Amino acid sequence: MSFSNPERNVRFYLQLDQPAADLVEPQQVEVRAGAEVIDRFVLPPAKMELRRVDIPASALGGAETVDLTISADRPFVPASVPALESGDSRELGVRVFRAFVQPS
Repeated sequence: MSFSNPERNVRFYLQLDQPAADLVEPQQVEVRAGAEVIDRFVLPPAKMELRRVDIPASALGGAETVDLTISADRPFVPASVPALESGDSRELGVRVFRAFVQPS
């Protein structure tokens, strides 16, 4: 996710889930602003979560644009999860419903 650098503290909202309820273990999710980890949490399967993360202006850096990266430690292939009844053979991490930044 990329956005114009507001050069002040912000709150990042992230609504996501892991739709593969057949996954045995929860996923470790990490959110980074550049190289800095701004949030790390465990996301259990089949549970929607809304994260609110306060990010200080210093973590946004000095560039005009800020890049946030969301990653999960155990990707999955929907076609290999019977309960999803999917033919999707892509390797996926988590499902993001909403992500936005609000100045705080």
